[in-house]
Amino acid sequence: MFMRIKRVGKRILVIFARFTPMALGKYLSRDYAYIFYSLKFQSLDEDIRNHRYFFRIKGRGFGEDAFHTAWFYVFKKYKPSLALEIGVYRGQTISLWAMLSQKIGHDIQIHGLSPLDDSGDSVSRYVDVRYEEDILSNFRNFNLSNPQLTKDYSNSDTGIKFLSSKAWDLIYIDGSHEYDIVLSDYLHSIDSLKVGGLLVMDDSSLYTKFTRSFPGHPGPSRVLRDHSSHRLRRILSVGHNNFFIKIS
Repeated sequence: MFMRIKRVGKRILVIFARFTPMALGKYLSRDYAYIFYSLKFQSLDEDIRNHRYFFRIKGRGFGEDAFHTAWFYVFKKYKPSLALEIGVYRGQTISLWAMLSQKIGHDIQIHGLSPLDDSGDSVSRYVDVRYEEDILSNFRNFNLSNPQLTKDYSNSDTGIKFLSSKAWDLIYIDGSHEYDIVLSDYLHSIDSLKVGGLLVMDDSSLYTKFTRSFPGHPGPSRVLRDHSSHRLRRILSVGHNNFFIKIS
């Protein structure tokens, strides 16, 4: 299976060499975009690839190589200055944001909104670690400045107040997979983004034609299927991650 993907992917790389990787999001199907970004991972700088390997081993993080590639090109193009991850596990994504911003020479404030414990949902189980200590330790491992972590549930009064307190350049919804909670995160995130800001939905491609890897869970996928917003325009889909830009 992998060799077949690799052969198809090499043809894609040749055919679309004249396009920028972000532009390809407009032309490739979800399956081919995933193959393309998976293969492009090997062309990323060694420290970015090592970051992915660090979190992949010993179960430090979820995700896939293609997501690192997608984040690299998203940050290179949009350079977000104020970014939030809803639902921080052990810091893989937010530490990658810090690394990418450092590489492109762009200042960023990184926030995480999370209960910072092993609270799961109907589809998730997490290891029992001291999450805040673990996240900060992982940031130190890559010599990165610490993120600002807010310990709360995203759908609590305090969590919603925090989410709504800033005009964000980037919000990544990666917390609970329960439909009602994801919908709350989605609607409040749209309101809290700047025009031109990015909203990224994790685990949300279940009801699409994506077939190459894990497509996501019902809760986030239902939100995108049933609540598409005229205020957002999809700019990229890589696996079960869907990227949108706020247009109004």
